[in-house]
Amino acid sequence: MNPDSHRRDRLLADFLELIQIPSVSGSEELVRQVLLLKLSDLGLKVETDEAGNLFARLPGDPSLLPSAFSAHLDTVPSEPVRYRIDGEWIHSTGESILAADDRAGIAALLEGARRLQEGGTRHGEVEMLFTVEEEIGLRGAKAFDLEWVRSPFILVLDHGGPPARVVRGAPSLEKLRFRFQGLAAHAGTEPEKGASAVRALALAISRMSLGRIDEETTANIGQIKGGDADNIIPERAEMTGEARSHDHGKLEAQVKEMIQAAQWAAKEVGVEVISDCQREFEGYCLPDGDPLLEMVGKAALACSLTFSLTKAGGASDANIFNARGKKSTVLCCGYYGPHTRQEKASLKEMEDLARWICAIMERH
Repeated sequence: MNPDSHRRDRLLADFLELIQIPSVSGSEELVRQVLLLKLSDLGLKVETDEAGNLFARLPGDPSLLPSAFSAHLDTVPSEPVRYRIDGEWIHSTGESILAADDRAGIAALLEGARRLQEGGTRHGEVEMLFTVEEEIGLRGAKAFDLEWVRSPFILVLDHGGPPARVVRGAPSLEKLRFRFQGLAAHAGTEPEKGASAVRALALAISRMSLGRIDEETTANIGQIKGGDADNIIPERAEMTGEARSHDHGKLEAQVKEMIQAAQWAAKEVGVEVISDCQREFEGYCLPDGDPLLEMVGKAALACSLTFSLTKAGGASDANIFNARGKKSTVLCCGYYGPHTRQEKASLKEMEDLARWICAIMERH
């Protein structure tokens, strides 16, 4: 059999097996067990931490720098994955997600390690981290002990788009919660005795700048609830949302504006409001000329791939690793439409990703 064809079939088989294993955030045990067996078959030493993260080492030449890669085990909630193959593309049938986020990254990392072993090239130690609960707040990365990682960097395999594209930066995010406390009254007989918390909430939203604020900043109110019955002036209402920005000053200004809007609305209606804000994660941005970007760029060129840089509007485990002092950036994995029923992945691009990963491993 043609070696390239064999490798492509092997990669596809891994990917199709992985996407069919249910592993919504907090329930990653099945995929963890499957992956543990695959890593052990490759001769890697595998450990699991208290949070459920999986960490593996492929021994290498101690005179060379180690390299580290990361992908996450969980998926967003979905019906059981159903797929169809059309040439090089694997599509969701439209009844579920495809789970290429992040199964494409996992499958390509396994294939990259196999190619490294088959090539017999001298390389440094390779470390692999598979995190849990990424989709619900990067919890696995937050809980993981980075002292386990010997590599000076971690490359996170977790973004849509073609291989050789690197996410050099991602925003900080602030979670916001506004609780309005008004006064209940009968809506038909004495509405003037009430103070509507829902009205205050609506006024607050109308005064907030939301959506795309500028090229670096976004804001959203995602959930609202309030009231007890149609014939009662609502005494309670609550909304939650977020603000994101690549610029700390802009993020602080956006959060301040949203809080002030809630306070103004509460005063207008005559209710109370409590505003709670919490930084979910810090942003990062690797500058031009950064050694990590130069290294992965050279590896891409060695694979005849077109290297490019971008910034993301979302977060990944790289946000956590950078904030905790371990340099990290994100490699795109050849999938598109994550978290939707239109999700698809390119087998060719996953194969390119595996070659790129192998080239990076060989350089350390």
